Amino acid sequence: MKIKLFRPFPYEKVAQVLEYKKNIAVLDRSESFGADAPLYSEIKCALYSARGHPQIYSCIFGLGGRDIHEKEIENIFSKLAEGELSSYKII
Repeated sequence: MKIKLFRPFPYEKVAQVLEYKKNIAVLDRSESFGADAPLYSEIKCALYSARGHPQIYSCIFGLGGRDIHEKEIENIFSKLAEGELSSYKII
């Protein structure tokens, strides 16, 4: 899923699409010091009352305008599938 418009946030659509997923990795391009990353926080709120209660992982990348490469995204999702992903990996 690719969120293109942050406000108004599509809470219902996000919940509908992700509700029954087992694991979710949220790739955020910004950090919010002292709080969760912005996109991760909103997705977590959208899934608060979800029936499936998926495990959500926050992955932060691209700080300072850095690029993320396809290989790094593949690495995140392979670790997610294996259950070895930990939150707040800054790439």
